[in-house]
Amino acid sequence: RMKEIIGELQEHDVIEPSLSEYSSPAFLVGKEPGKERLVINYKELNNKIEAVNFPIGDLHSLYPHLSGHRYFSNIDLSKAYHQIRLADESQNLTTFSVPFGSYKFKRL
Repeated sequence: RMKEIIGELQEHDVIEPSLSEYSSPAFLVGKEPGKERLVINYKELNNKIEAVNFPIGDLHSLYPHLSGHRYFSNIDLSKAYHQIRLADESQNLTTFSVPFGSYKFKRL
């Protein structure tokens, strides 16, 4: 199943093979019956980076600004992950290892 997940991520241009000096372990965990998801343990990396917090706005604060407008948008968040391109200089930091190779993220 791991090869299938890695293959899908490569097919969707989310990850690519990596030769980075950095690497974090990756493994599968059960999600729902019969399904698994990829998990990467970035604990060591997290200990070495400086956290920068950005406040997330309150969706309810937007409601008064919508009044009287005719056009609205829908956003399908079921596939919300892997939409933002990761800066080239940060990609190697996301390298993770599986039994058959190492890969880095291109998008978050």
